[in-house]
Amino acid sequence: MGTPFPHVHDPLVPVHLDHPIYQQDRMRLFLDTWTWYDFCATQDFAYGTRFHGNVAALLGGTPAMLLAHDSRTLELAEHHQMPFTLMPSFTADVRAEELYAATDLTAFNSELPRGFDRYTAFLERNGLQHIWGEGNGTGDFDERLAAATFPRPVQPLIASDGHEIASRLKWLRDGMVLDITRHPQAYEPPFAHPPWNGAGSRHARIQAQTAEKLAGQKGQIDELYARLERIERRSPWGFTQRVLRRIRRAFGRP
Repeated sequence: MGTPFPHVHDPLVPVHLDHPIYQQDRMRLFLDTWTWYDFCATQDFAYGTRFHGNVAALLGGTPAMLLAHDSRTLELAEHHQMPFTLMPSFTADVRAEELYAATDLTAFNSELPRGFDRYTAFLERNGLQHIWGEGNGTGDFDERLAAATFPRPVQPLIASDGHEIASRLKWLRDGMVLDITRHPQAYEPPFAHPPWNGAGSRHARIQAQTAEKLAGQKGQIDELYARLERIERRSPWGFTQRVLRRIRRAFGRP
């Protein structure tokens, strides 16, 4: 909606409208993996700390260098033989041309067929059919994929032709309609949703704990009231009140 991202106050992070990357319309949010791969295929090089971003580039046929900044990213890179460089912190001067020159895909290209064989063997060992098995699949996946229509990537609101503003205004309008009534184009699940009785949920546990606490408090309150009544009956004031009530009843007064 064009508002700064909450809790991020560093002006170097591109989460506000004034950032150069935002102003230059150099940000994209992909709503489908295939458009992501296609975009990566148009680029010369990719690098960064996000593992899946580098995977998308490699699947698009673009060289990629993973900046391994923790044990998880390092383990993934070593397992898949992806090009990586250790980057535990960003105090060093990172230059894209140097990362590109250091990117060697020889080990990755050699490991990829072996990884594919391990994956399909795992499926078959567990009795799971897949499209690469003999006799499975129709063989027209690539043709059907090429004929499919995917949503375009989301651009910043600064996009020059105004389509992003119109798209988000439509999203707001559709959301308002959905809030008011069930939209005719809404997704209908093919099965009835099971009724929710709250059993086992966090909400149900809180309700049970609250009810138990209230019951305990009610018992304490009842006990205190009984003690007060006993004290009142034993006090001189209580004795006087009882005598007066008896005198009133004797003379027929309330």
